[in-house]
Formats: sequence, C-alpha cells, structure tokens
Amino acid sequence: MFTGSKAIIKLSLILLTVASTVFLSCQRPINKVPVDNQQPSNLPERTILDTAYGTDPRNKMDIYLPAGRNNTTKTVVMIHGGGWVGGDKKDMKFAVDLFKAKWPQAAFVSINYRYANGSTVTCDPILSDIHAAITLVVNNRSKFQVSDQVALLGASAGAHLALIYAYTQNQKGHVKCVVDLFGPSTLNDWQWYNAVFPLNYKDLLTKINGTTWNEPIYKNNSPNSRAHKDAPPTIIFHGTLDPVVPLYQSQWLRGRLNELKVPNEYYEYLDFHGFTMENYNDCADKCIRFFKQYMK
Repeated sequence: MFTGSKAIIKLSLILLTVASTVFLSCQRPINKVPVDNQQPSNLPERTILDTAYGTDPRNKMDIYLPAGRNNTTKTVVMIHGGGWVGGDKKDMKFAVDLFKAKWPQAAFVSINYRYANGSTVTCDPILSDIHAAITLVVNNRSKFQVSDQVALLGASAGAHLALIYAYTQNQKGHVKCVVDLFGPSTLNDWQWYNAVFPLNYKDLLTKINGTTWNEPIYKNNSPNSRAHKDAPPTIIFHGTLDPVVPLYQSQWLRGRLNELKVPNEYYEYLDFHGFTMENYNDCADKCIRFFKQYMK
C-alpha cells in the first residue's frame, strides 16, 4: 500500500494485517491448479527465515522451499508494498500461503528492501537490493535445489519495483515473467503527483525519485516508459474502485505492452486497493497458469 505519513503508514499496515487475517480465516475452498509433471526428489519442505542478502538491516528475505524439489523447481519472488517508505515482507505471508497451497511444487521468496528516503535510498538503490536477493537465490540454486528461473510478484509500490526491475535489470534473463498487483506504472503522471487524496503523493514520489517533480527522472523510473519489446511477459490486476493508484495507469501499461507486442494479460476486479478473498483466489489461479506458461 501507499503511505504519506507515519500515521498513514501505521494505519495502512494495520488495515493490511486485518484484511490478511480475514482473508485467511474464511473457509472457502482454495481452487487447485494442475500439478507439475516433474520427478520429485526426497527432499523435505524447508523454510529459511530472515536470510541476509546484504549488509543493511532491511536486506532480509524469507525462503520457502517445497518438498520434493529439484533443479527444475521454479521460484516466485514477492515484493511488498508500503509506498516505498513502509511495509514488510510479513505483509506478503498471506500471499505466500495462498500460492503454496495452489502450487506446492514451487519455491517462494519474500523480501524486504531499504525504505526510500529521497537521498541515499531512491529507486536505483532499492533495485540493487532486489538484484542482490535474486542473485543470492540463483547463485545458490544447487544448494536450494531450484532452477534459475524466477517470476516477480509485487503489490502496490512493490509492483512498481517488480516491473521496473524486470524491464531494466534483467540482462541475465533470470526473470521470466512479472505480476503487477495494483501497482503504479507512470510516476511522471502530473495529475497523480498533485493529487491530495488519499495520500501525500508529492512526498512519496519525491522520496522514491530523489527529487521533487522532474519529468525526465520520473519518466526514467516509470515502467510504462521503460517497457520494451523484449520485456518479460506481464500480467496485471487492478481494482476499478482503487482510490490509491489510478486504474488508468494499469490501462496505460497494458496499452503500451500491446503496442510493443509484449505478451501480457490484464484483469480488472470490482474492488479496491487490495482484493477480496474471492478475487485473490482468482488472481492466484491466473498467475500460476501464467507462470507455468512462461517458466518452462
């Protein structure tokens, strides 16, 4: 989620925690997707929490390795929201649990990253955090018994980071596809920059970009501008009632990807910034089918 002040950050995280708890406590059955046709090993399930991938206290990640994994096991890296200035990997635990239940053959990694502060930590340093986390997983794939194929999934500000990383930092080709959950794709959106409800967007955008309004810098950090014909396949989800990130930004990104002929899927829900359990279930099913299509 986005936040504009310490009070809003705290409230947003509380609401996210409550929503996640309600989401997990509901008793509707989880829709299953077909299992993978891979020869399982005899390795047990393993969870490694708070693994350091860098020197900053925020450079930590949780690794969830499935039972029976082998060197073909795919990895999904999840990136939390929080307006680039808040949030935590624990906010994505409900998503990890949901995806594990639906795709038990996959590995999942949920990462923290340094918060943007407008000076020493802006977009590029945060992307370097994501790169370090992915590199640790790929370099230790023999130890973890996973493949070097990675999908990125981000929510809100985390979706922006997943997209911009996939479109600009994927020279080695490890990222095979990316999921955008109600994320901003156009930081150089003057109307959004000047909006006063429900958040202080100027403050947030200044912190992630390192400057007040600067068209070239904001554009350079925008997935909509940095998308290219060889960008990884992208699947986008957005709520039509989202008051935080404008729906039209996801529509713009979809149009840009279509123009470039980048494989993509696009879905809208009658929902807000964050989805109901029913919509999250549908979203997960669509994501996993998308992963299996592009992570061969």
